[in-house]
Amino acid sequence: MDIRCFFVKNKIQMIFFYPFKYFFIFGFLLFGKEIASSINLIEEKKWPKKINESPYKKDYDPEELNEWFSTAKTKKGVVLSLHGLNNRPSSMNSLIHFFNSQGLDVLRGALSGHRGSLEEGKIILLKDWEREVKDLYNLALKKAHQFKVPLYLNCYSMGCLVLVDLLESLDKGGYENHVRKILFISPALKVRGPLLFFYQIVDTILPSGWILPSFNLKEYRSQDGTSVASYQAFFKLLKKHKGPSLSLKKKLAIIPSLILMNPEDELLSFSDLKNFIKDNGLKSWKMIPIDNSKSKNSKKISHLLLDEKSVGHHEWKRMKKEMANFLGFKKDAL
Repeated sequence: MDIRCFFVKNKIQMIFFYPFKYFFIFGFLLFGKEIASSINLIEEKKWPKKINESPYKKDYDPEELNEWFSTAKTKKGVVLSLHGLNNRPSSMNSLIHFFNSQGLDVLRGALSGHRGSLEEGKIILLKDWEREVKDLYNLALKKAHQFKVPLYLNCYSMGCLVLVDLLESLDKGGYENHVRKILFISPALKVRGPLLFFYQIVDTILPSGWILPSFNLKEYRSQDGTSVASYQAFFKLLKKHKGPSLSLKKKLAIIPSLILMNPEDELLSFSDLKNFIKDNGLKSWKMIPIDNSKSKNSKKISHLLLDEKSVGHHEWKRMKKEMANFLGFKKDAL
């Protein structure tokens, strides 16, 4: 048993955190202040000043900023792609290269706290992510309109919850739905029970500036640890979307969505998500189980389904075919 001690001023001397296997799970939870200036939109030569302003810009990793990835083929659509908690935005690149091969331009989003600055992650608020994803959505939608092509959403883990939150905010604002399809990878919509206990500790005891160690693989994680502030923002989202509103249900029900997920996911409940789809009448949603037991990584993480190395050659090839079929590009499937 791995016991970690936390001291919170003089009120709490010590608490027993949780058994090692749960700490292992929580540590890499979902791999896990303005939009960075790396986005280049066609015909946009100068961004509003606020886009470039950030006190943490000097600490950013140029490989982990918001970025457009354009296809060399005839454009068939635009994808807004979003990473998970404490995930490098660049960990989405294998998926993005696949989308490019199918004739899709991709806007890879990078949320605050995931662009290379550890200090930025310590002060994250949910409203920061909500504002940023709206900006990203507007940019992706603008390009889709320019080329008269469909807009798709792609997300991994926590990024899926952020995008569902976006759809609800657009619905409440009375905006028309422009999303043609959604491709979910290990979506953090229904988490396993032990995370609820973790939520109580994070939300009520730990200082937001603390960094909790991550056991996710180094090549996928944004930082060696995940800030309590980031966890708090994530759990606020999770609580907010415990049950979708009637209006959001109607919107989600008409958007064809594909979910690729490992039933053995350490963090998420495959059965609960399946019931969520059934109970909310999401008949246009489809779940496909993925087995990444042939992963070539140094350790297998069932939640991690982002590239050939994390999934295995055969299953990665099957994932790409399922995605191509879902997007309607059967002839172009790899």
